[in-house]
Amino acid sequence: MVHRTLKLNGLRFVQIIPMSNTVALILFSTLALAEDLSSRCANLYMGIEHQQAYTQCTKEAENGDTDAQYFLGRIYHDGKGTQKDYKKAIHWYTKAAEKGDLDAQWTLGSMYEKVEDVQDYTTAIRWYTMAAEKGQKDAQFNLGLMYAEGKGIPKDYKKAIHWYTKAAEQGDVDAQTFLGLMYVQGNGVPKNYKTAIHWYTQAAEKGHPSAQFNLGAMHTDGKGGPKDYKKAIHWYTKAAEQGDVGAQAFLGSMHDQGMGTPRDYRKAIHWYIKAAENGDIVSQYNLGSMYAEGKGAPRDYETAIHWYTKAAERGHSSAQYNLGLMYAQGKGGTKDYVQAYAWLNVSAAQDKKKATKARDLIETTMTASQKAKAQALSKEYFSKYAK
Repeated sequence: MVHRTLKLNGLRFVQIIPMSNTVALILFSTLALAEDLSSRCANLYMGIEHQQAYTQCTKEAENGDTDAQYFLGRIYHDGKGTQKDYKKAIHWYTKAAEKGDLDAQWTLGSMYEKVEDVQDYTTAIRWYTMAAEKGQKDAQFNLGLMYAEGKGIPKDYKKAIHWYTKAAEQGDVDAQTFLGLMYVQGNGVPKNYKTAIHWYTQAAEKGHPSAQFNLGAMHTDGKGGPKDYKKAIHWYTKAAEQGDVGAQAFLGSMHDQGMGTPRDYRKAIHWYIKAAENGDIVSQYNLGSMYAEGKGAPRDYETAIHWYTKAAERGHSSAQYNLGLMYAQGKGGTKDYVQAYAWLNVSAAQDKKKATKARDLIETTMTASQKAKAQALSKEYFSKYAK
């Protein structure tokens, strides 16, 4: 019987290969794991005995055990059982990597790419390449990303496509998603929306929220096939339920406008709130409008002002205009011509002609003192909120 450890989805397994053709995979368990399946170091690391794992892995690593060297690198990397020490982590990862441990090679690449204290793109690429050429899908994806971004090497979309494809064919959902994007944008390959949909679908069906959102957008825009709002809603909902802000915003808009579903302002508000609370500026503006008009909820000027302000302070000119009008009309509180003038002035500077007209009209009703305050406030708002 042959024993060999491998890593799958972030966990180490033991692959048992008997003399027959039967192959079994047994997951390391903190409850029970036969001692003859792996080193004591690995058992302890996969459990919660971090201090014991550190002691045992050090002993085994110093005796040359490859798995123990990898796990000792992890211990120093994570700071479990001892103080976090990236240099020592690299030392032990390197020991394992030089013996051909693919996970150690990929992890080294990741550290040299991303850890500021040791960052070295050339070395990252070297380790990624070693692991990628032997089929390590995480290394293949990361290597593709480095070629796509031109990190430590000239930007090369064709090589990025090559490595994304290698990883995608092994089921890596990030690679599948990025590959779909490359085919949409025509980076390194001719634009091909059907191929993009193929890869987005592969990742989306496995629950990747960005792929789900992108697939929804393809169906919304009719790229790679006829427009299909029902399919778009299906995929936006999948992504939105996982917290994808763009999907939440689009879903709110589709329920608001009745695209692919009967118009439902309550559902629109539900998804707008999700997106707005996550910082989506258009959803913040749309919520302001919904509450101002009483769509999907009772009319509530104070809540409308709250959301208009959120969007206005991030430079949304229509939110600035509507906020100015609400202050001028005293909706949600007393009339405030100074605030009204300032917000309309900022909006007018962003090519809102109706804001200019409204501002000038308000100015005719203001006292000299109010005009002076409004000009001062306008100056402050220009510096903070004008795009």
